[in-house]
Amino acid sequence: MSDSDRTQQKEQACSSEERKPRKKRAPPGEFDRQVEAVRKEMQAIKESLEETERKLQEAERLRNLHGSESKEEEGDAQQTGTSSEQLKR
Repeated sequence: MSDSDRTQQKEQACSSEERKPRKKRAPPGEFDRQVEAVRKEMQAIKESLEETERKLQEAERLRNLHGSESKEEEGDAQQTGTSSEQLKR
């Protein structure tokens, strides 16, 4: 390959690189703004999760409390000969 062929290839390579559209840079502070938006979204999700966990714990506590009451009612009903459905009425 001659020097002129190599020079021509280099020129073609350079010109093809110049034709490629370059990615535009984000304006200053844009990255920080996006990071902060994601942090806020993550914090909101975390708070929502914590609230859901509190509600679940409360529901389990009430279920356990109600479950123990239901068992006592069923025990009383068996002793008196009435069903738990009749007790609810």
